[in-house]
Formats: sequence, C-alpha cells, structure tokens
Amino acid sequence: FIVSALILLMNYNHPYTFLAQKAVISIPITPQVTGVVNSVTDKANQRVKKGEVLFTIDPARYQARVDRLQADLVTALHSINTLKAQLSEAQANTTRVSAERDRLY
Repeated sequence: FIVSALILLMNYNHPYTFLAQKAVISIPITPQVTGVVNSVTDKANQRVKKGEVLFTIDPARYQARVDRLQADLVTALHSINTLKAQLSEAQANTTRVSAERDRLY
C-alpha cells in the first residue's frame, strides 16, 4: 500500500516553475520485493544516482526466511556427514565380507 502510494505520487508530482516549464523526465521507482517501507531517504524531484538507496523495506519477513533456510542448510550438512559415515561403514563391511569370503573359498 505504501509503495503504491509512493509510485502514484512520483508519477503525478512533476517539477514545475511559475515562470516557465521545464522538460523533466520523472521515472516511477518500483522495488524488486514487496514489504513495508521503513524510511524514505530522498525527497521528491531530486536527481538520484544508480545504486543510491531511496527507501528501506522492513527486513523482518525476509530475515525469518533467511534464518529458516540457514537452519535447513545446517540440517542438510549434518545429513551429508551422517550419510558419509554410513558409506564408510558400508565400504568397511564390504571389504571385511570380501576378505572373509576369500578366506573361506
């Protein structure tokens, strides 16, 4: 909702003067993600440079997802270590059984 309001204001709030009109291109700015805007760092109708932060979005929702994915990664790494240990045990058993088979025949 807040981001939509910002976009609408940027679309319809063009720079002007009382004596003459300036040809200025206003470009609507849209974020790549949705969320609640925490702060707006620039004022309307000012030049901005590429990469400049214009507003910040509340990271709580995204941080929770990052934390969950990091926990999933830790779980997956533990599973990999467990499977490697099981593989080593199975290979040792295979070697032991092969040696026993060769001894019996």
